Amino acid sequence: MKIGIIVPNSGAYSQTFVRLHIERLPGTTEVLNARNLPRYRKAGTLSDEPRGFSAEILHGLRRLGSKGDCWLREQRLVRLIKRQCLDVVLAEFGPCAVRAMRSCAKAHTPLVVHFHGYDAHRTTTVKEGDGLHYPELFHRASALVCVSKLMEQRLLELGAPAGKLHIIPCGIDLSAISPTDAAANPPHFAAVGRFVEKKAPYLTLAAFRKVLDSVPEARLTMFGDGPLFETTVNLAHALGCFEQVSFMGACPHETVIRELQKARVFVQHSIQPHFGEDAGDCEGTPVAVLEASASGIPVVATAHAGINEAVLSGETGYLVAERDIDQMAAKMIRLAQDAQLAKKLGQAGRARMEALYSAEQSIGKLAEVLQHACRNSK
Repeated sequence: MKIGIIVPNSGAYSQTFVRLHIERLPGTTEVLNARNLPRYRKAGTLSDEPRGFSAEILHGLRRLGSKGDCWLREQRLVRLIKRQCLDVVLAEFGPCAVRAMRSCAKAHTPLVVHFHGYDAHRTTTVKEGDGLHYPELFHRASALVCVSKLMEQRLLELGAPAGKLHIIPCGIDLSAISPTDAAANPPHFAAVGRFVEKKAPYLTLAAFRKVLDSVPEARLTMFGDGPLFETTVNLAHALGCFEQVSFMGACPHETVIRELQKARVFVQHSIQPHFGEDAGDCEGTPVAVLEASASGIPVVATAHAGINEAVLSGETGYLVAERDIDQMAAKMIRLAQDAQLAKKLGQAGRARMEALYSAEQSIGKLAEVLQHACRNSK
């Protein structure tokens, strides 16, 4: 099986699940950058463009502007699919799939779409952007993959046919993560993720500030960067806890894993934004949450999207309501003060990752979906 994997941009290689798909799916892979694919501006009906074209037609299409450019890009992708003898195309994120769907249809090559989060939830995507073409995408795609039950329900609401949907949780490379002894670690907290609205790093910080009133020796290390980075740093100064917080910025994956193993607890206060261009956005299943559990430390997070399924509240960590920093602080204090409880929950978290979230399981299930799409297309 030869697989073409479409990624949003070259930076997507840094995303754990994309990297795993490229490196570990069986067969060979051809990585395609979505920036080179057609971009459709408005919703339209199913279309079939002429198969052959002359120099005169090409000239006319160029004069048509964006419409002609879309068709030319479609044809280039068709030729690439055929030249590389691709058996199936896997599109990472819904918008990438929209940009490839007509070329795949023309090349008679099955298209499998992997939704991960914003592409199923963010209002500006599903109601104003590429999501306007989702009805056509759902019709053309051979299979639709999502990472949680909540995302499956969302795609059903958007019109996805139930028979094409497959829930495959994100997987992580457990062999690269050794579990730590949370009880032996000091009452330090770790947070990993981009500084964006849906991860609400400022709410994690606000909860931590409350922890310091009961556990003054507590510390928080935050990994990642993004548009809210400086805002969060300024808030730390304003709350008087800047000296107790380490802002690490973007770090190599190996560094993050090493630091997770030094922490007592992992924290993440994910929310669904109400306003702005990120309104409606949701997590899929945050890989950082899975890697924290694999590291043997408990997770304190919000009952949000796929986190609900990855973390069992009271068993592998604690879940609180979105925007409830008092409850989050209370759970953080409890684990900071009870090292043995942290160890117990952390060990249960590691066992849950081994049972349900290994890369081998995730890749194996995705490979089955791709193989089934290939068989059905013949």
